[in-house]
Amino acid sequence: MSARALDERVVVVGGGQAGGELVARLRAGGHAGEIVLIGTEPHLPYTRPPLSKTFLRGEAQVEELFLRSARFYEEQDITVLAGATVHSIDLHAKTLECDEGTSLAWDKLVLATGGRSRRLPDATLNDASNVHYVRTIDDAARLRAGTRPGTRFAVVGGGGTSVWKSPRCSDGSERRSRSSRPPIDFLPA
Repeated sequence: MSARALDERVVVVGGGQAGGELVARLRAGGHAGEIVLIGTEPHLPYTRPPLSKTFLRGEAQVEELFLRSARFYEEQDITVLAGATVHSIDLHAKTLECDEGTSLAWDKLVLATGGRSRRLPDATLNDASNVHYVRTIDDAARLRAGTRPGTRFAVVGGGGTSVWKSPRCSDGSERRSRSSRPPIDFLPA
């Protein structure tokens, strides 16, 4: 890598595990330029698997999910813009704008935005107080707050989170059923 590349401003859009690991490895690998990490959640980068395991059962606190402490990012001179959403990127001007008006120029841009939960097709279900989508710390915290021993669940989804969440919702809670869409069959062209 050239000396110039080591001094360039790198902006990483996506404050999840991938973005958090990337900025730490950039610095550890000798990148001396400015590093900015932008994430829509109001939290530092964290690991998701414990959300549906120890965190949901109340066996872990939010701070234990973080990949690194706020002090790490400060000591490594990595700027973390938590709770910011990028709403436009100008590839020619090499700039981006966040929803609160922040504008940033960049030399290198990384998009590490991850995925989103698929919403149920019935809008009335999406607004129901007993329907939860679990992807973030805040999602899991809401579910945890409303879970009591003996609570019955129907878990929809076949991903890793639902596989772990369904039997582990809370001490004493029951796993009732888990449903996922059948796999998509790909037909030869």
